[in-house]
Amino acid sequence: MGVRKPSNRGKNIIGYHSAIKTGKMEAYESTLECDFLFTLDFDPLVKNYYTQPLTIEYQHMGKRYKYTPDVLAESDYQPTLLVECKPQRLVKREINIRKFNAANDYCLERGWQFKVVTEQEIRQGFRLKNIKMLARYARSELDSAVRDLIWETLLTADSPPTVLELATNAIPDNLNMGIVQIYRMIFNHELCVELDENLVSVNSSVLLEIR
Repeated sequence: MGVRKPSNRGKNIIGYHSAIKTGKMEAYESTLECDFLFTLDFDPLVKNYYTQPLTIEYQHMGKRYKYTPDVLAESDYQPTLLVECKPQRLVKREINIRKFNAANDYCLERGWQFKVVTEQEIRQGFRLKNIKMLARYARSELDSAVRDLIWETLLTADSPPTVLELATNAIPDNLNMGIVQIYRMIFNHELCVELDENLVSVNSSVLLEIR
């Protein structure tokens, strides 16, 4: 639960994201923030995350102000990350610069990192669209026997097969199950496809190692 309820006073779109990683409904206050949550669900380095996680108090011109960043992301491998999702056109507004400076100071005191992410990072290329597509299969029931067949088939392939070829060779009697399991394994980083240059489809080549 965030420190405050999501607000659409600026006519932004608010809602709740069904977080795959946390198993909770995480609030968002813009479509950009919602898109960023999809990337956190997919990021293998992120262990957990929270939206509207904390409020920072700071002073300016003798007055006290409050600022609530969008997301806090935790990891076992890198410092805790405090994030603001902001359209590029608004990043350099004076009021936002004051907030970001306050958040940066807050994070430095705790050994955390503060980062502003914009649509130029979140929505660049095909990656976000592919993550959203794969996320539809992330909660599919895991069939360990099918997963083993997929791995075995891929390990013995002479060259990287496509999703369709891999499913056909591994589970010829149930192509749909094979494709669903492959997409689930890609989302969970058990298999790898190119995410940035093209839309993922049954014609995408599949690899074992993460690139």
